Amino acid sequence: MKRIRFHALAFLVTAFTIIGLISGCLPDIPDIDPPYVQIVYPASGAFVNGNVQIVASATDDDEVSEIRIYIDGKVVTSTAQNFLSFSWNTTPIADNLTHYVSAVAIDASDNVGYSQVVAVTVVEGQNHDNVPPVVTILYPVGGQIISGSVNIVAQASDDSEVDRVEFYIDGFRQETVSNPPYDYLWDTTTEDSGAHSIFLRAYDTNDNSSASATITVTVVPPAPNNNVNPAVKITSL
Repeated sequence: MKRIRFHALAFLVTAFTIIGLISGCLPDIPDIDPPYVQIVYPASGAFVNGNVQIVASATDDDEVSEIRIYIDGKVVTSTAQNFLSFSWNTTPIADNLTHYVSAVAIDASDNVGYSQVVAVTVVEGQNHDNVPPVVTILYPVGGQIISGSVNIVAQASDDSEVDRVEFYIDGFRQETVSNPPYDYLWDTTTEDSGAHSIFLRAYDTNDNSSASATITVTVVPPAPNNNVNPAVKITSL
């Protein structure tokens, strides 16, 4: 019995020794995963001027060894960290044209990761308007049952000035109103009975635009007029 136990123990020791030797001889698995890098700021489509902070950030399963920031395809700065900020002086440009910002990250195994390309427009001055107006439907309300002529009433506002409001029924533009009050008289007697959708689109003087939420209303035929003038007496011949 003791001999059996001894042989079992010796077998286990030998097995663990062989496993250890084999694992020590196995080559390291190479790192082939590139870093993940992104432009944190500015956002794509932004209008920028003056000194603009470009911020890039990178992560990797091992280690980020370098980040580079590019503007229009040229390296403008780099660092051996996983975070990079660069102050871009756009004043000498101010050409109202689109420029492209991107970043590259390299890890310790020389894998290269590429960020998204951020397109920004460099403009003159400090007050470029890229904020769209806000437009809402005041009347009718969603789910309402309507008939006859219905006045669609809108409210629109902007940080500068509203230029016009467009009225859409079932996706088709019906009317454009350039001055408040923003309303449109809709003759529903020409429409089929049932559900119809309404939405609005507002534009400001810089052609920024936004749409309202879409509402759905139900059109029904007007109730028949059964009133008879009591002064009129109908007789049969």
